[in-house]
Amino acid sequence: MGMILSMAIYLMSRPSDDFDPNYYEKGIHFDQDYVRERQVFMDKVEPQIHQNQKTIQIHFQNPVANPSGGNISGKIWIIRPSTGKLDTNFSIFTGKGNEWNLKGDFLAKGNWQLVLEWTQNHHAYLYHKEIFWN
Repeated sequence: MGMILSMAIYLMSRPSDDFDPNYYEKGIHFDQDYVRERQVFMDKVEPQIHQNQKTIQIHFQNPVANPSGGNISGKIWIIRPSTGKLDTNFSIFTGKGNEWNLKGDFLAKGNWQLVLEWTQNHHAYLYHKEIFWN
């Protein structure tokens, strides 16, 4: 009986498991994210991402259906896979142009994930890209 009681106390005192508390909410939004990711390739608007020693340059493509472009607004998340402490995000607004530049002086050397979420011509898009910052 003591063994069962001590095992129950031990299990209750352990920290919670690695269950993501937002697991179900993420599942609900998965379909919406999938549609936005797929829309990038359907409209042929995959952004071109270039980097040099100081900046990350993002060139947004105009949709084939509307070559005149349009205002691009949204958000970029810069995620460090090894630690969440360095994660950050910025608002994006290009006005009439299709370029957006980010000074990378705050980025540590290593792998980063860029998550772009933007609207253009009343379409919502989501795009993921991994980069290595020197």
